[in-house]
Amino acid sequence: MEDMLEEGKSYIITCTVHGVAPIQNLRVTILRGKEEIYNKTFKDDSRVGNITEPVTYQITAERSDNMEDFSCQATLALGTVIGNKTVPSANVTVRTFALPDKPKLEVNQWIEIGTGQMATCKVSNAFPPEHLNLTMIFNTITLSMNKTKMADGSVLGSAGIPPDTLLGTYRLLCKAELVSLSSEASTDIHIYELPDISFTVSNDSVLLGDSITASCLLNNNNSDPYGVTIRLNGEEICKDPAMDCNVPVNRRSPQSLVSCEAFIKDNTDITVRREKSLTVHYSPQFQDDQCPGHFALREGNNGPFKCQADGNPPPTVTCRRDSWNLPTDRTFDINRTHSGQYECQATNEHGVQSKSVMVEVQYPPATPNITAVPTATIPKGGALNVTCWADGLPQPEYRWEIPNGASVVYMNNNSVIFIPETSTSHSGTYTCHAVNQHGGSSVALVITVTDYTLVIILCVVGFLLLIIIIIAIVCLILWKKNRRGFHDLFKPKQEKWQEEEMTPMKTQCNNH
Repeated sequence: MEDMLEEGKSYIITCTVHGVAPIQNLRVTILRGKEEIYNKTFKDDSRVGNITEPVTYQITAERSDNMEDFSCQATLALGTVIGNKTVPSANVTVRTFALPDKPKLEVNQWIEIGTGQMATCKVSNAFPPEHLNLTMIFNTITLSMNKTKMADGSVLGSAGIPPDTLLGTYRLLCKAELVSLSSEASTDIHIYELPDISFTVSNDSVLLGDSITASCLLNNNNSDPYGVTIRLNGEEICKDPAMDCNVPVNRRSPQSLVSCEAFIKDNTDITVRREKSLTVHYSPQFQDDQCPGHFALREGNNGPFKCQADGNPPPTVTCRRDSWNLPTDRTFDINRTHSGQYECQATNEHGVQSKSVMVEVQYPPATPNITAVPTATIPKGGALNVTCWADGLPQPEYRWEIPNGASVVYMNNNSVIFIPETSTSHSGTYTCHAVNQHGGSSVALVITVTDYTLVIILCVVGFLLLIIIIIAIVCLILWKKNRRGFHDLFKPKQEKWQEEEMTPMKTQCNNH
């Protein structure tokens, strides 16, 4: 068999037994070290006489086969008396090798002239790695390489690109060789010179809407590899200008940036940039983000009035209403009477700009006014409205605390409580809270619901008793007026009483 095996390839092992008889008693064994990997017998073979028999077996080479001894042996079974006769072959020690992956070449492809640069070439999965040969060639020069075996079994080679290489494009090649196998990787290396530029502008201060002149010149001996772009605030104005570039300034900003960019046409990542700052002057202008049309201020002390204008130089801003001025540079006190339309004016050396703004002075709610209609004391069953109102800006929100179990209807943004039919459960304290973003205040009202059912019953009973008493008295008077033969025995003067009483009695008797 072959003794140099490439990983993954198939190979034939041949074991030839010479002049064996009888062949029917033969067994041929192929071994890998002490491991039997194949056996063949000839029990059904009909041949007779001395026979030379080749036995073949196919294997696929693996890394584990490296430095293993392959052999075969022939065993002839000669019965119980003589026994078995075994003849071994000589050993074949094999070596396996593999180079499955291409080299990986890593290097900066663009190298500035006069600077050194390291290139690396890595080969993975080579076997055995210690037998791998790495070569790095720059153009036609074989570079001196350091080779290192990594922990993962890969091999890493490194070499330096000569720093004295002239401008131009060169080929860098990395070649890996192992026994009969080889693989390579290559890339182009560009040795370049940075652009050398001179950049000037005609003026470093400009009025909005005017222009300046910018000049950008290449000082390199050969300007063909380079491109030039002039920009204003990042926007391209001129590209590869043959002469000076006219740069119009139209953006409202105190500062603008003019730049010249020189770059290598084949690699625009290599760029040299020069910049000039411009001061831009312009008249005032009000912007809504700096001075909105409506301001809401809290009554009392406020910071500087936040109405500003855009302009360069920064403009002076004043805001007036009649004789009242809203300071933009200090704190001030304001009250609700100062609400209204103000005229703001921004001024600098380049012009004047005006804007009208509305100022609304807001304040927390005052103590609410609470009323009950028809009255805070109401008979059971009647309808009741409880209204709460407070002066505040923004318009206050209303929240209520009512007796437990009281069923009410909230109306008019919660400022009114309506009770269609009162009951004793509605009696109690009703507290109104008026609240806005600046504060709140409260007021309470006690509602009393009266129940006259028992009073009416008592009044009816009393009235009936009074009628009965009056009737009784009338009957008694009438009865006394019409009585006959009754005498008052309790008079103290009996004799006089008898005289006075006897006379009419006699008269009555005589009449009968």
